[in-house]
Amino acid sequence: MLLDLHTAPGDLDPKALAAAAADAGLDGVVLTDRNRVDRFDAYAKALEAEGLRAFFGVELLLDRGALVFIPRDPGKAFQGERWSPGTLRWDADEALERIGRHEGALIVAHPYQRDIEPMGDRVYSLPNVAGVETRVGRGRPVWDDLADHAADKRLAARIGSCGGDPRWLGRAVTVVPGDPADNAALVDALRGRRCWPVELEDADDPRDRTREAAPPPRAEGDEERPRRRDDGGRGGRDRGERRGPRRDGDRRGGGGGGGGGRKPRR
Repeated sequence: MLLDLHTAPGDLDPKALAAAAADAGLDGVVLTDRNRVDRFDAYAKALEAEGLRAFFGVELLLDRGALVFIPRDPGKAFQGERWSPGTLRWDADEALERIGRHEGALIVAHPYQRDIEPMGDRVYSLPNVAGVETRVGRGRPVWDDLADHAADKRLAARIGSCGGDPRWLGRAVTVVPGDPADNAALVDALRGRRCWPVELEDADDPRDRTREAAPPPRAEGDEERPRRRDDGGRGGRDRGERRGPRRDGDRRGGGGGGGGGRKPRR
């Protein structure tokens, strides 16, 4: 199945979202309304009318980045939970505590994509991560490379999605083999890493996938050697230029010659 695992409807009504998902060639989506779960039924009916599978989750916007949680059981306990934060954004610890009350799959929204304040390397310290969004069909390819590395280090599934922006539906998707019938089957596939991301090309708007040139590799031991200034570190003197002869009296605290610069007694 071709699924979008992070589909926040935003301002789209149910019919418009379902039509957009169908036009994108998807087999189904995970509805991840931001900080709310009260619109499931209307969107699910519209998706089913288009012949698409509807799964359920929630997006929690953090002070940096966002989390997507897909519960194994999206029933009364999940829908009855308070998913809106007390402030504009969730504190990460509070969001994880709330998610921890339910069994499911925790996905990190693309940690380096700049649509919102990016999570960045915090992705490495979050507990119980089942998946990391590594493809959203836009942004700099180097951000995707960083997300790939994070997913692999966390032993988490790589995920493709629109990144919670329905305007980008179909640009990146997640392939889930077989036909997961419900949230529980989808969670099992994600936690078992039985999925992979696919990024699709829009012929009228191709993505620039040029990677930035990597810096030249350091020679062994370079990090131990201090970097020289262009002037050799000698205040403008050429390397071949030498100081004039130094008198014993020019030294301070020296043990020989003129006794540390003192004049001899007569």
